Amino acid sequence: LNHPDLFSFLDHLFDQELHPLYGSANLRMVRPWQSTGFHTDSVYMGKLMEKNLPPVIACWIPVTPIPLSLGGLVICRGSNSHPGFQRFRETYGKLDLDEADIGGTGWYTEDPQEVLMLGGRFETAEFQQGDVVFFTMHTVHGSTCNCTERWRLSLDFRIQAESCSSGADEANKGRWSRLRHDPSEFPRTMER
Repeated sequence: LNHPDLFSFLDHLFDQELHPLYGSANLRMVRPWQSTGFHTDSVYMGKLMEKNLPPVIACWIPVTPIPLSLGGLVICRGSNSHPGFQRFRETYGKLDLDEADIGGTGWYTEDPQEVLMLGGRFETAEFQQGDVVFFTMHTVHGSTCNCTERWRLSLDFRIQAESCSSGADEANKGRWSRLRHDPSEFPRTMER
């Protein structure tokens, strides 16, 4: 996460100094015969999505090689701008799970056909350890099924311009992440 080459590349790519939000990465583990449902990260980011703040970018890194059978990351190409996703972006995409008291996974759906009906095209690849995939908070993504007996391991973290000194990332830390399965804190679910 703190490799100088990665942040040197990012600083150069975005022509400004960037920093990881929350100071750490998330370890993602997908067990055998499981997958990750389709969602956008915007619903988890709360106050960091306010229009006056610099954009937040996701960085996804496989910890081990991920062949197709292990259930790698799937991106819906065009979902952040395709006209078919306009209503999706104006409804689900503007949710703040924390403010809306919505618990559970926050996924839009586990059914890829529901996403494809909106437009765009799914893309994935076989990933190698250390590959890096960048995408916006408004990009629909999930994973294919892990059809092996091994766990799929990856890391992800969010970056934002260093100039963002609003404190929004600290204020946004984790009520939903810590308590999303507690119905007294989050009485609603995506299904309701």
